[in-house]
Amino acid sequence: MSDTEFPYMQPSGSDLRMFIQWKGTDLCADFHCDCGYNGHIDDDFTYYVECGGCGAVYEMGLQVIARRVEGLGELHRARVFRDGP
Repeated sequence: MSDTEFPYMQPSGSDLRMFIQWKGTDLCADFHCDCGYNGHIDDDFTYYVECGGCGAVYEMGLQVIARRVEGLGELHRARVFRDGP
């Protein structure tokens, strides 16, 4: 994999290059708009979010910040996806 291969991205603060492909599945998220409105979404096929306070529209992006961690306990390890052999 080259460093310029699209669509892999590494947003600021992320330790991992990755690509998120929305598959039209559920989104469950809390959000806080600059206008001060706080909202919650629990819906299918959510590609955009409209703020209930000011009407600003946000696109659900393709970037996730992935931070490398060390020393997780057994409880957390059970929830780790392992890719490869």
